[in-house]
Amino acid sequence: FSTVDVTTVSGNADVRVAHGKVVARDIGGSADIETSYSPLECRNVGKGATLRNAHGSVTADTIGGITEITTKFGETDIRSINGDLTVINEHGAVKADDVDGNVKANTSFASIKISRTTGDISAINQHGSITVSNLLSGESAKPRSITLKSSFNTITLSAPSNLSATFKGVTSFGDLQVDYPLTLRAGGLSMSNASTKNIEGVIGDGRDTIVIENGNGSIKLINDGSTMTSAPRSAEPKRK
Repeated sequence: FSTVDVTTVSGNADVRVAHGKVVARDIGGSADIETSYSPLECRNVGKGATLRNAHGSVTADTIGGITEITTKFGETDIRSINGDLTVINEHGAVKADDVDGNVKANTSFASIKISRTTGDISAINQHGSITVSNLLSGESAKPRSITLKSSFNTITLSAPSNLSATFKGVTSFGDLQVDYPLTLRAGGLSMSNASTKNIEGVIGDGRDTIVIENGNGSIKLINDGSTMTSAPRSAEPKRK
């Protein structure tokens, strides 16, 4: 259960620890790190990172490529990722900020918070809230897909005033709030019973795709009053 400190590696870092805290920073290549029952911290990596913790928190900051994180019963705090991000968690919160790529986040019985991303977003939760905010436009002209699904809590998507998307929202035993003018599709507003609401329509010219589904919880699509802007490129890792 001692701490393993890996610092200033010009190439790749491959670390396996049975039980103990791992701190890795200033890695010139990629990082592949595994531990359990202790925190895992990884900062300033030149390429991608694969981080696995069997039972504990994971922190990733300033990663220069595709990042994959797996853990249970621990929070994940992720910042400044220059590439796609995948987070698979159970019974632990997921927080991701400043991702220049697609984001996929799964957890249960805890919150998911995603902000400042340029690509597609898929967030799946059970018995926990989902909050997505500060959407940024990427360099590609590719339309964006956002899929948010949860149960027994609230899903909130805060988007800029110039949002343009097809929208589908389905909820049961909760409110459905849309802060944009919405052109309903044929049959795009329905209540299959007293508790289930279904809205389908187009915002603006329908460029992007937004699907939000919630069981026993509310949905909020909020106009945050901003204008979608391009993301500054994620910080380049420091070179030693």
